[in-house]
Amino acid sequence: MSNDKIINEFELLVSELKNQSSDKSLSKSDITKINFKIKHFKNAINIIKVFPKKITKGDDLKDISGIGKGIMSRIDEIIKNKKLSEIDRQQIKQITKNKILLMNYQSN
Repeated sequence: MSNDKIINEFELLVSELKNQSSDKSLSKSDITKINFKIKHFKNAINIIKVFPKKITKGDDLKDISGIGKGIMSRIDEIIKNKKLSEIDRQQIKQITKNKILLMNYQSN
């Protein structure tokens, strides 16, 4: 069973949060909060990757340690809307574009 869409959305969210955490204007407290979220989203990704069934609702994971209400509600949103509304897709595109440009520059 494939839960690739759910995994992909959480990976995008982690990528966006990593980018946010590199913002030099953030306080140490804000960076700590972001890093906490990143850790928990990565944990959820690992759990979803090995989950033996296709996830049809967030509640499918309710009894698994490390999966809380926030993760379950995000899973429900992904299943319903095919994406997470909290992801800034424009920002992700720009980050990807910048990484490609940097890789091309470094290879020359």
